[in-house]
Amino acid sequence: MKTLAVTDMIKDYGHTKAVDGISSTVSAGKIFGFLGPNGAGKTTTIRCIMDFIQPSSGTITILGRDARADSVQLKKKIGFLFGYVRLYDKWAGHDHIALAKELTGGQISLKI
Repeated sequence: MKTLAVTDMIKDYGHTKAVDGISSTVSAGKIFGFLGPNGAGKTTTIRCIMDFIQPSSGTITILGRDARADSVQLKKKIGFLFGYVRLYDKWAGHDHIALAKELTGGQISLKI
């Protein structure tokens, strides 16, 4: 099963193409690194995958479901952590997880 499939995704902002036709798949049980120089479109692609922004064209499926149409249901199964996240300095990791559990009504689990 394909855990993630991005097909012919384009994201443009008027005259600027942030992502120009990327296609990639990640199979279940695989670890995938997303590398590239600054400005290559990595963050834009991830934001489209997470449905924080919408691609101009192309398709994205996660766990066999449409990333846009099933965004809410998928977010219950997957997680995303921004690179610029600010955590409370005096809290331990479990304190942050406890807060996330409280905010989601216990709908979060930690899997390592």
